[in-house]
Amino acid sequence: MLNLFKKDTSIKFITTQATNFFLEELITQAEQRLILISPFIKLHKKLIQLLEAKRNEGVTIIIVCREQAVNSHLSKIASHLVINPNLHAKCYFTEKASLITSLNLYEFSQVNNDEMGILIRNKGYGKSLHADVASEVTRLVGDLSNSPTPKQLPNYPLKIGQKYQLEQLDKLFNFDFKGRSGIKQAADGSIVLFSYSSSSYENKVKAGVIYYQGQNTGQGKQKLIYGNKALYDAYTDKSLQIYLFSNNIFKGLAEVAEKPAQENGKWIFPLRLTNS
Repeated sequence: MLNLFKKDTSIKFITTQATNFFLEELITQAEQRLILISPFIKLHKKLIQLLEAKRNEGVTIIIVCREQAVNSHLSKIASHLVINPNLHAKCYFTEKASLITSLNLYEFSQVNNDEMGILIRNKGYGKSLHADVASEVTRLVGDLSNSPTPKQLPNYPLKIGQKYQLEQLDKLFNFDFKGRSGIKQAADGSIVLFSYSSSSYENKVKAGVIYYQGQNTGQGKQKLIYGNKALYDAYTDKSLQIYLFSNNIFKGLAEVAEKPAQENGKWIFPLRLTNS
């Protein structure tokens, strides 16, 4: 029996480098349905491009993850999003193959961690095992009629590194507050942040994290209202788009990377750009 398995290539043990290779192969060869099960998701730019291409080809992409893993770029990729707060399994599945692995769909894991897994092709000795995986994947996906369809986000025609006047941005975003403010909201709920070198606000940067000082709500301790509340909510609601401008130059999309907290009575929002 062992000799038979040696000749059969439908079941294969793989390690770190091969895991990334076969994950990309599994995605590119998907024809009907692609299911990505990973507790934590922060996709590498290349994977985003591959998944967007498959979505454009008409492949149904189902993502199962924990709620805190949801972020804005998934809306451009996922046909269905299934939230499972107890998820620990990592499995990537198509009609042709399944990959059971230690690898999260997280950019850091793909670059830095030592991983291993089992690739199972839907043929030969792997056919029965692939069917078993399919049964568990179906259970985890559940009834898609109860799962949220990711909100389609607007695609604003902004270029990183380009300077914009406030009047231009107001025409694009249709701000709910027309006056000068460091945190403004668009009509669709998107958040637009402004940072000025001439301002008394001090936005510190450390290890790629921008510690953005929240809105001044009056004397004393800043309140969690207005723009501060909107930006605080973006920590848990990753579907909210955050656009960052420095001296009116567009720096790119950002996410609230760590839980916001107060420091000396001021709200501090740790931001990380998500352009790369």
